[in-house]
Amino acid sequence: MTTETTNTNSFNSRFSRLLTLIDLKTNEFADRMGCDRTYISRIRSGNRKLKRGSKASEKFILGLYDAAAEKGKLHLIAQAIGTDNTDELAIKLNSWLFAGEVVTIDANKNIFARSSNNTLFSERFSYLLSVTGISNIKLARAVHVDSSLVSRWKKSDSPRDERIRSNIIYFIINYCRVQGMENTLKELTGNEQSIDSYDFDSLYEWLFGGDSSQKYIKSMLTSLNSPVEPSVFDNFPIDEEKVTMSNSSFYGREGLQRSVLLFLKNAIQNKDKELLLYSDQSMEWLSGNKEFTRQWFSLMYKCLVNGTIIKIIHNVDRPINEMIEAIQSWLPLYLTGNITSFYSKKANGERFKHTFFVSDSAVISCVTASLVDDALYRLTVTSDYLKHCRTLFRALLTGSKTLVDVTDLQSDIQLKNRPHGSELLLPNKQIPKLTVMKDEKTKLCPFDKCAVILGDSWVKIIRTDAPNLVFTFSHMSMVNAFRAYMHTLK
Repeated sequence: MTTETTNTNSFNSRFSRLLTLIDLKTNEFADRMGCDRTYISRIRSGNRKLKRGSKASEKFILGLYDAAAEKGKLHLIAQAIGTDNTDELAIKLNSWLFAGEVVTIDANKNIFARSSNNTLFSERFSYLLSVTGISNIKLARAVHVDSSLVSRWKKSDSPRDERIRSNIIYFIINYCRVQGMENTLKELTGNEQSIDSYDFDSLYEWLFGGDSSQKYIKSMLTSLNSPVEPSVFDNFPIDEEKVTMSNSSFYGREGLQRSVLLFLKNAIQNKDKELLLYSDQSMEWLSGNKEFTRQWFSLMYKCLVNGTIIKIIHNVDRPINEMIEAIQSWLPLYLTGNITSFYSKKANGERFKHTFFVSDSAVISCVTASLVDDALYRLTVTSDYLKHCRTLFRALLTGSKTLVDVTDLQSDIQLKNRPHGSELLLPNKQIPKLTVMKDEKTKLCPFDKCAVILGDSWVKIIRTDAPNLVFTFSHMSMVNAFRAYMHTLK
């Protein structure tokens, strides 16, 4: 028997051996995981370590498992890790890869558990249409697509348009209700509710394998219904030590966080008049550390009450749910009235990611082809470079549209001149200065301090409490997400 060394027993070594075993190249696995190939190479070589129980390790192990399943090579994985039981292979794979490492695991949580429901979308979709008796043509007509597209969904592809996804779920629920198939969806998804109160999100999660945009829309409306007052952030203690700025370099996620805190403290200290913010990198650096997020909010608020105007170009070349989450995280700061947000109409680059945070006196910049954790961020105070970055930002701004427009109800001309037949969600109370027209379709809003007005190319959320702020979204992904949400309400 061969005795392996500690090095060959590491996660990195075992993970690399399994990729070779199932004939999966580094770049192929990187494409599957949605990351750069150099990141996978560093894991395989041992230069990058994954922690047991982390989101990254969970994602990679399930990705390896799914790739082996698609290639018909799960039996090779089972042989390599020494098990004959393929039913619990994903669980044993996790234990084998991290053998010798100690971790506390919640006994009631099994993220690797697989059931017949959690198969690929195409299999679930085909089975759902089969048991309900819904033909390709019937579904295609209901959701306004060609029947050939439904055939493609059955074989491999999954619809990416959130409006189409929502329409599919909405049609299937109503079809089952009309056909008296009350138990079919409950048996498929394990949801024990009656069909009359069937949860839209349950079928969405079962079919598409993730949260629906409806859940995020409801979360955003909840935040606006009972918003955190921005003045709360003024009570957070912040290190008041005078900041001395110089040209510096910072590495990785923690480096970016340190440079951002210095950048904002310097803007407060100098009473900078304007902050220009753009990044198309992952925003996990902002939300992954609660203590940092708290400090960031507090410093941002201090900039705003100082009179600093913030212009931000949001990256909307991301899933609609991530975009809604990002907007929601900024809502308390929008209440100050000193933020204007945009989205670029130009396509996002596929080779490099960029970050530019520009104030009157400093800039954080980064151009990278790697992940946040492996990128280099430069904090610069050189005047010529500041001028150059401001020019870059304003050039990008000329090709951008407003993402969130905040006005008061009295001065919103677009709302007063809204098209006939608009759809409204109204709370069970009168909203001052809002007249409902006879041909408008109204439903009861589940939130008592919000109203939603849906036009052809925009959606407006009205805060019913004084000062009656109106939040307008014109990006069609947001409009369609709200339209789909409103269709689920009676």
